[in-house]
Amino acid sequence: MTLPAFNKLKMLQLSVLLGVFLLFTLLPLLTLFLKTEKATICLIGVSASAILFIPILIRKQYDLFEPLTFLILTTLFGVTFRSFYVILLDDMILNMFILIGRPLSVVVTGGTIILMGLLAFVAGYSTRTPRVSLKPLRRIFSDRWSEKRLFATSVIFMGITLVFIALYMRAMNIQINDFWDLSRKRFLKVEDGKFTPLAYYRWGMSLSRPSFLILLTYMIHTRKSWFSAFGGLTIASGLLALFPPYLNSSRFEIAMFMMYLCMVVHYAWKPIPPRIFLTVGAVFLVLFFGMAQLRKGQSQSPQSALSSGISSDGTFDASAIRGKFIDTVVGNRNFFGIIKTSLIIDAVPDLLPYEYGKTFFLWLVAPIPRTVWPGKPILTIGILVSQKVYGISEDIPSGVPPGFFAELYWNFGIAGVLTGMFFLGKALRCFYISFKPHLKNNKNILLIYIHILFPVSYMLMERELGTTIIQVLTNTIPIFLAIFLISKNSRTSINNHTFH
Repeated sequence: MTLPAFNKLKMLQLSVLLGVFLLFTLLPLLTLFLKTEKATICLIGVSASAILFIPILIRKQYDLFEPLTFLILTTLFGVTFRSFYVILLDDMILNMFILIGRPLSVVVTGGTIILMGLLAFVAGYSTRTPRVSLKPLRRIFSDRWSEKRLFATSVIFMGITLVFIALYMRAMNIQINDFWDLSRKRFLKVEDGKFTPLAYYRWGMSLSRPSFLILLTYMIHTRKSWFSAFGGLTIASGLLALFPPYLNSSRFEIAMFMMYLCMVVHYAWKPIPPRIFLTVGAVFLVLFFGMAQLRKGQSQSPQSALSSGISSDGTFDASAIRGKFIDTVVGNRNFFGIIKTSLIIDAVPDLLPYEYGKTFFLWLVAPIPRTVWPGKPILTIGILVSQKVYGISEDIPSGVPPGFFAELYWNFGIAGVLTGMFFLGKALRCFYISFKPHLKNNKNILLIYIHILFPVSYMLMERELGTTIIQVLTNTIPIFLAIFLISKNSRTSINNHTFH
């Protein structure tokens, strides 16, 4: 998407400035109806998204799928919408279930630090940044594909996926009695009582996704019929790629799949209009809600599970569904959340001592399976957050990922937040402008870009650095391998590459 160069951009700038002015003007009036702290949280929530729009407002053009877009999305849901969600809650529910007994002043303090960090990010993202040349990677980025190798490699990747699905289901003792009952979070308990997600099995199950994206890119640029052998293989690999996320009730994996699909279409075919992007986002929110309700229903009786949204007289209760939808999408601990981040900031250093960079390097021991090393350190620091901050029992294997922002504070305090967010902005900008010139004329660079973009811009802010690095590696290793296998020997300069 390219924003119009002058008139509409100026109107957008004036609209944002007017909105900020009105917010500051209406804030004293909000205090007549809300507590001062709740009114301040509203202002913080809107200001967070407004800060991230600054780079868009000072430019003449903006690409829909550059890193800033995903940071805006996670901030919009996790900070802005969640701020309004918080002020609408009953005080008792807010204190017991959202703030876990902490005062609202904790959110005001945390929100203020969030605004400082986002300003540092925008400063890094908006200032002049050098571009990294991709020319040394000529062999890897050779854009001539062998059709026979592509077909064979895709079949092999799909076969590996099926093998790992079978191994995973056997290890987890999964029985296919009811398709709708398959979707749930799964962990395997090892000898010392800790849990493992069987990460290697999950990685093997995900190999159908890069296969699908490569095939889709090839289908778009060769304009082959969807009724051909390649068309059937593409559809089959796409359906197979969606099964593991469903099996593990992973809404994030489904979100990644949909975003990858949109990016391939956007760069390889034609730019996606904002309305289509919003439609895809709406579909994802429905899936997000549906999978969450399905997961909840598994711990209930069939009667109670089916009765969600049904009133006492047996009729459909639309208001109940709307309430559940808002609770599920906004009232959770996903995204770059203002509540989660504020509680972690408040817990440092009393409950969570400063780590001084230790959490940034835990991913180095990730390759060692926990089944081989039961005493391996906990890689997902979200488990520590769930236990220390939220008081969740050690017997429950799931955690609350802190997000990179809170992880920076956990390690180095406010100085870490300001420095880390500034250099994150610089790094994401450098990444984008280095890949941008080749996204529309080189299939391999496009595929590598989309497999790195979503984790480093969206996932990083929701989870933590170590998990993001592992995700980038597990994403890119298969795609590099596939490109190596299907590429013809070509030493043509990267600047001369065209789609074949």
